[in-house]
Amino acid sequence: MEPKGRETEAHGEPGVLMGCMGSALWHPHGAIKLGKPRHRAPRGVPFGETRHVREWLRVRGRVEKPQNEHPKRPVLGWECRRSEVSGARFWGLIRSLCPDPRGFFRHCFVHNHCPLLFLAPSGRNLAPAELPQNQRAPLLALCDRALVRVVELLGVGLVIGVGGYAQQRARKALGAAGLPVRVESIPHPSPRSARANRGDMGDWGVWEMGGAPHFLQ
Repeated sequence: MEPKGRETEAHGEPGVLMGCMGSALWHPHGAIKLGKPRHRAPRGVPFGETRHVREWLRVRGRVEKPQNEHPKRPVLGWECRRSEVSGARFWGLIRSLCPDPRGFFRHCFVHNHCPLLFLAPSGRNLAPAELPQNQRAPLLALCDRALVRVVELLGVGLVIGVGGYAQQRARKALGAAGLPVRVESIPHPSPRSARANRGDMGDWGVWEMGGAPHFLQ
């Protein structure tokens, strides 16, 4: 899928909105890992980090450029040589628990709550929380609706928020939809997280609820 781009307003200055993650849905999954990108651009793969996406997830294919590519933030695709810390930590942990990705995805699905990228003219990444309220509210409402739909389609019984924000959004969205889904969390793997920097990715019991006994076999 080629990402579509369009102009948008943020803080009274024009920015660029680009990127749309396409997801394939299979049979019901036991758990969803719900993420929110911090400071780096969201990619087609949540917490996408080139080496893990290529070597462990074994994703192949051509990476298209958006129509309105920001000149200061070119899309490099497989040519990107910079490691993304959050992605390396997240997928590195999953890989250490489950060497075969097929075992993990037989029971789990990773969903990006807001798979969109907002850039200021300077090239600075604008998080959804930085957008004006009249833009942020409808955007998050759409993201919440998408999460609810994914949970319904996959028949999920547990959502694990990657970070407190993702957990809060999941609880709000699923609660409003009346879905009896358990919502837990693990720390965000961001380099700004003291817990993640100590190597603490949360309570092992949360991973067990998400199907770890199955994909560790």
